[in-house]
Amino acid sequence: MRTVDQTDRRREGTRPRFAAQIEDLAETSSGTDGVVKSAWVIERRGRRRAVLPGGHLARRRELHLFCSMLRAMSARLRRATAWVVLFVFVWACGGDHSTRSDASTGPGRDADTRDAPSTDAMPSDTGTALDGPNDGAPGMDAVLEDRPEPAPDAMRDAASADAAADASSDAPPASCDPPTLPALRLERLSGTFRQPVYVTQAPGRPDEHYVVERAGRIVRVTGSGSSTFLDISARVESGMNEQGLLGLAFHPDYSRNGRFFVYYTARSANEDNVVAEYRRSGTDPNAADPTEIRRLIELPDPQWNHNGGHLAFGPDGMLWVGTGDGGGGCDNGPGHGTFGHAQNLMSLFGKLLRLDPDAASSGFAAVGNPFADGRGLPQIWAYGLRNPWRWSFDRDTGDLFIGDVGQNAWEEISLAPASTSYGRGSNYGWRVYEGRELASSASGCTGMMARVDAHHEPVVVFGHGARSLLRGACSVTGGYVYRGRAIPALRGVYLFGDYCSNDFGAVRSCGGGRVSEPVRFSIEGAGQPASFGEDLEGELYVVRLDGTVGRIVAR
Repeated sequence: MRTVDQTDRRREGTRPRFAAQIEDLAETSSGTDGVVKSAWVIERRGRRRAVLPGGHLARRRELHLFCSMLRAMSARLRRATAWVVLFVFVWACGGDHSTRSDASTGPGRDADTRDAPSTDAMPSDTGTALDGPNDGAPGMDAVLEDRPEPAPDAMRDAASADAAADASSDAPPASCDPPTLPALRLERLSGTFRQPVYVTQAPGRPDEHYVVERAGRIVRVTGSGSSTFLDISARVESGMNEQGLLGLAFHPDYSRNGRFFVYYTARSANEDNVVAEYRRSGTDPNAADPTEIRRLIELPDPQWNHNGGHLAFGPDGMLWVGTGDGGGGCDNGPGHGTFGHAQNLMSLFGKLLRLDPDAASSGFAAVGNPFADGRGLPQIWAYGLRNPWRWSFDRDTGDLFIGDVGQNAWEEISLAPASTSYGRGSNYGWRVYEGRELASSASGCTGMMARVDAHHEPVVVFGHGARSLLRGACSVTGGYVYRGRAIPALRGVYLFGDYCSNDFGAVRSCGGGRVSEPVRFSIEGAGQPASFGEDLEGELYVVRLDGTVGRIVAR
């Protein structure tokens, strides 16, 4: 049945004469299980029936008879008090007793389940397409279809999160005031680092930090000094500024199994983007075995830039990987096909991947991924990304924040709440959209628009130049939601930055996929971040290519 304007059609004189016209007059409200909750139906003989939960019909002839009897008694009643009582009854009986339900438009019903746009990595992009091997773009009919409905059992806790969201749909929205930030500074880690791009800790090792250097080395840092944990610089191509060893993720059970994973651009003919597994040394617990165990992902790269590079284990225990669109500008040129990589579900470029490191037989695709039905590659979780340079899960709520570098006009932060299954199957819009605008108008990416019926819009966008939220911005660096204990005023605030700006930005998550208005702030001793990092306690770090690695602390 179609939903119609909630109007008493009997009074409007538009009541149909035939039961065949019921569909045009039915007012419905359906629950999440698809069962009709309430509706009004007008039958041919003019009797009104209420469709109650469960589909039962309750005739109202008795109620109308009772009201008619009360009206007839009015001629016999003489006393003033009787007139008052009668008036009340007549008024009540003459009203509309329909049971109306507006659940389909109630609060919290995916109001922010929109689909968004694109991204870049470290330095800004000139938008110039580079040469590379040609490639087709099969599967675009599947790309342009509506995204699939989330499966409740796709990920651990997804069903319970959805149920919690439904249960709270009638609750008043959380306060969405912009955060008020304390004065902050950077407390540097000891050690000397060459072009660091990331810092993290290993599970079970709270007194150690691991700093990733772009050239291919991982440095282990303790209170007593630093040492080389892994050096694969002979395998890593780092000649261009968006290449190198870009990401590191320790297995959640690292303290027992010693497994960890890296993302790098390979020193090979095609300068492949590689996700590979390594292990801790069997003889030295403070070093890694340099032998590469296996490669989970190996993507021949058409151009040198837009490599993504971040990887992390999610709340579901799976390995999540962000890839760039393959490089060049506007996701166009040799190797990108007719529609570009990001909108092509038969390409792993420009995607958020969800991998199971133990599922080699299925190409490491995790169970529950949305395109395992053949409409796309089974490793893909979400698509339409340009260059997701740092994304993260809120360790308390599971919400996913993605920093995606723009082309020439807009930088963006997207939010995929845990209550929406982390944006399962979402299209973030690139190359059709940049920020909230069509890329053709924003950055001159003309002549390449594909049809995108819906996309997941970003929650924060900011432009380039001196008037931006982050002054001088050119390339967003996604951050983290602070969940540490050292700075109570910062708890629950998402921090982000930009590679070209000394400013930082912050928003507060307000529930339902909403965030507060962003605010600008500064961190003494930081600025122009290449990356953020998070330790086991939820404390946050800033990493700069000049060698600075430090923890954010209150001044």
